[in-house]
Amino acid sequence: MNISLLIATKTFKLLGILLDEYLSFDSHITLLCSKIAKSLYIINRVKNTLPKDSLLNLYYALIHSHLSYCTSVYGSATSTSLSRLVIMQKKAIRTICNVPSRTHTAPLFKTLQILPVDKLIHFSKIKFMHNFVHNRLPFSFNETWVKNIERNPRLNLRNAQEFFIKPVIFTSIKRLPLFNFPAIWNQEHQSKLLPESKPFLRSLKSRLLSEIII
Repeated sequence: MNISLLIATKTFKLLGILLDEYLSFDSHITLLCSKIAKSLYIINRVKNTLPKDSLLNLYYALIHSHLSYCTSVYGSATSTSLSRLVIMQKKAIRTICNVPSRTHTAPLFKTLQILPVDKLIHFSKIKFMHNFVHNRLPFSFNETWVKNIERNPRLNLRNAQEFFIKPVIFTSIKRLPLFNFPAIWNQEHQSKLLPESKPFLRSLKSRLLSEIII
């Protein structure tokens, strides 16, 4: 008889995302940093040969593609963990613009029309909630969140159109999608009421870029 031994692992990959027992996403962020570092090596080798437009195309193909994949999922990590991606992205932006390593990156992000990691995560979460509100998600997400008016239709509540968020104590729980997504949606600009996806997302990206402090 063949006996298969099950070896306990701290992480496992699901649809390209490394999940761990605490949903810290530290392992996934480490993997992303490794991939970005390899891509940065390639871009560095050709930065003095290719024009800026070509370097920007390389950024979107080799770096942005990793950062923007399942951003709303790994974006639930702590700011300390995400700071590693922030550093890597800034290195990439400086390389594309061929500027010194200590150059302030805020003007570069605005010029290139690229969202920094924190803004990219916010964009992804709001995009998800916009699709949820306008019934563009799979039916399995139906009724994940309900509005206050649906819970108390007889009450004239000031926040009736906001999503109800279950009270939690631990900060580690508040950062998870079930609690964090409706929280940021409730605070979102009124442009979220635009039903059409593309105009709303253009408006959202433009506003997030305008919020970058130079």
